[in-house]
Amino acid sequence: MKHKVFSLINIIGLTIGLSASFVIGLIIYYDYTFDNFHKEGDRIYRIVTDFKSPEGEFHNSGVTLALKDAIIDNSNFETVTEFYINRPSKVENKSESLEFKWPNFVIYTSQDYFNIFNYNFLAGNSSAALLNPNNVVLTASRASEYFPKLAPDEIIGKTLVYNDSITAKVTGIVDNIKQRTDFVFEEFISYETLLQTERRQEVLDRVWNNTNSNSQLFVKLNQKADKKSVEKRLADLAFEHTDEESKKFGQSRQFKMQPLSDIHFNEDYGIYDWSQGQASKSLLKNLALVAIFLLLLGCVNFINLNTAQATQRAKEIGIRKTLGSSRKQLMGQFIGETFLLVLISSLLSLLLSKWLINEFSDFVPKGLSFELFKAPLVVTGIFILLFLVTLLSGFYPAFMLSKFNTVSVLNNEIVAGGNKAKLRKFLTVFQFTIAQVFIIATLLVGKQINYLLTRDMGFKTDAVVSVFSPRSEMEVSKKELYAQKLRAIPEIKNLSIGGNPPASFSTNSTNATFMDGEKEIQSNLQFIHGDTNYLDVFELNLLAGRTRRNDTIKELVVNETFARKIGFTNPTDAIGNNVILSDENVPIVG
Repeated sequence: MKHKVFSLINIIGLTIGLSASFVIGLIIYYDYTFDNFHKEGDRIYRIVTDFKSPEGEFHNSGVTLALKDAIIDNSNFETVTEFYINRPSKVENKSESLEFKWPNFVIYTSQDYFNIFNYNFLAGNSSAALLNPNNVVLTASRASEYFPKLAPDEIIGKTLVYNDSITAKVTGIVDNIKQRTDFVFEEFISYETLLQTERRQEVLDRVWNNTNSNSQLFVKLNQKADKKSVEKRLADLAFEHTDEESKKFGQSRQFKMQPLSDIHFNEDYGIYDWSQGQASKSLLKNLALVAIFLLLLGCVNFINLNTAQATQRAKEIGIRKTLGSSRKQLMGQFIGETFLLVLISSLLSLLLSKWLINEFSDFVPKGLSFELFKAPLVVTGIFILLFLVTLLSGFYPAFMLSKFNTVSVLNNEIVAGGNKAKLRKFLTVFQFTIAQVFIIATLLVGKQINYLLTRDMGFKTDAVVSVFSPRSEMEVSKKELYAQKLRAIPEIKNLSIGGNPPASFSTNSTNATFMDGEKEIQSNLQFIHGDTNYLDVFELNLLAGRTRRNDTIKELVVNETFARKIGFTNPTDAIGNNVILSDENVPIVG
């Protein structure tokens, strides 16, 4: 209370450092506790697919449907299960006249799924719920939507109708997973039921050269499994089933085992709830560094202020020593004072942390809340942090102040030693250097954000919206009728029936071959589908040639990158040449 300004500056500095550390620590704790509750989770792996070609590397979280049959008998596996993500357009509870459009998180899977992942069955036979076709297991929350008036036991045996034609009997209700998990599925339909959907032929054929991210494969190794042997077997299968055409053009595929603990962080393969941001280990490490530096700034600031205050407290120290205080007692007093300030700062930091989590809710994980501060590990971590900050901030000032000579102090003969001055200078330079690094980094990030917001993307984005039709609706005539109705709205200036916009996360690609005399040039060609009006809607400029004449003749309008890939530096020279797509010559017209 005697040195209010010094105390206030110390408290503010420590509060900022601690609050940032608390929130960042909470984010790290939150992300690193995903799916850590599964029994023997260190033996659970997702099989994923990596592709290599002269154009680069590509990653897919799915596998070919043929892979499961090829590895099911491998003695290294305790359990092998596959599931297929296939969202129905409609689900009906006809007994209650309830209809649900496009429910999320529906998968087709086998009984083995529940042998790998830990679910608590509230009703139904946990060991036989998905053994037969047309069986479905629901989570408690999904069951309460479909059957709002019934208890879990009463729902068993009830029926649901999928896509107007598939009838499924409810054979189990599982509790929603309470822990943090990326396995967000709410509906589990027996895998054989997939044969009654539009995916029937895909499931029956199980061809090796078809990889779909909806087709997921998980394995659980047995306790004595030889992981290297499994990896070798997967590599051999990938090589054996690579067709000659792919080998000819330097394309290869590899099946990899992705640990369960890696799913939450690996952006190459993604998570199952695409509406959630993917966690990043490198980002979390960088955030941890930011927290450490902010804490160091607060500690260095504390040390500098307390050592600068030394002359004001010199007589107090001298008198205390005269009255019999030992150096150990004085050090205890100064560290105690430091702890008091750190404690005040920590209480303020908790209040500030709550505000930060609410204020920056768009930038922190969706499920992160202030309630996580009650977790035993978090509480323990906070106490350890407070102890370290107290020690780091208080030890040097306490050591230096308690070292003063009593006679010299009482005679006003205090001279700061050269080594002490050097340390203070170093700490001051360190403090300002880190502060300037943060300021410069903030300016750079600001410029990057401004660049992202103002950069010309090469196509029109203002006043353009995408309206999506149901995925199961394939009839073009219905889309044309819908477009005709929309054209009647006077506020709509232009309209195109097409697929995704020019920039999209969705991809639709195939191998394309160009014959340059005797030389074959193969490239991966990504399609953007649209009618003859597509270029006008997005105001895409043609550098050469024309747009497609109509929507029935196969013609290509390509971009500069593809033209260069097949050997044309001048866009005009590419016009009129043919590209081979699925053994068919398709001309480049623009």
